[in-house]
Amino acid sequence: MLIRTRSEVAERVFLEFIREYPEPELLCSSDPERVLDYFSKLGLPSRAKRLIQAVCAVLEECGGEIPCDYRELRRLSGVGDYIARVLLSRVCGKHYSFVDSNVIRVLSRFAGVPLKASEAAGILEEAFAGGDLPPVNVALIDLGSGVCGPRRPRCPECPLREECSYFSSPPAP
Repeated sequence: MLIRTRSEVAERVFLEFIREYPEPELLCSSDPERVLDYFSKLGLPSRAKRLIQAVCAVLEECGGEIPCDYRELRRLSGVGDYIARVLLSRVCGKHYSFVDSNVIRVLSRFAGVPLKASEAAGILEEAFAGGDLPPVNVALIDLGSGVCGPRRPRCPECPLREECSYFSSPPAP
């Protein structure tokens, strides 16, 4: 729900959604159009179908237990790389980073080179091999959405500015 959506809007819709669907089984037996209504409020209608597919696949194919294996997760309908990595990190407690456009932007600017998602994920997983990856990952998402925005980064407010390549030599206008 947070993709291209302000967190306060996503939170409001999420809380409404959870009130209507407090149990995953309710989602699988619901009218897909009703679920679509929630995601349409966020401009993400395609996410509704994928969420229903993923939740129902976990219930039907995995006995309601989220598999803690990347390949197994990716085999489930509706689960892509990002969602698999989020689940492995946040639900399974495994050492996986989840990289969105915010994280890629922050790390690319910091390093001074354009990075692909897989490269950014590898950098994070290696740099935080000893732990702290989940809170750092979430902090980078927040930093990218709130301070290091795509159009007008607010570099003077950034806690990474002293070491950041972008801050020390921003591109010419």
